[in-house]
Amino acid sequence: MLKRFFVSLKGEAVKKLILIQSLIIYTWIMKRCIVLFITFCCAVVSNAQTNGIVTDGEKGLPLADVNIYLQKDSVYTQ
Repeated sequence: MLKRFFVSLKGEAVKKLILIQSLIIYTWIMKRCIVLFITFCCAVVSNAQTNGIVTDGEKGLPLADVNIYLQKDSVYTQ
């Protein structure tokens, strides 16, 4: 059925149809890439939030095996 349709079309019409089809495929691929990129960014941000790194205040080096316990009276608020 499609072959008959393509055969009945002449040169310029076929080129336009191929262009439209490739644009549809391109937009589909770009939508998927954007969704994957946003998913990756959200995963990285949530991982950084849950597995925070404590650094030394003077040298800026990461400290290993540090547990942070926050108490309501020890949190600085303005």
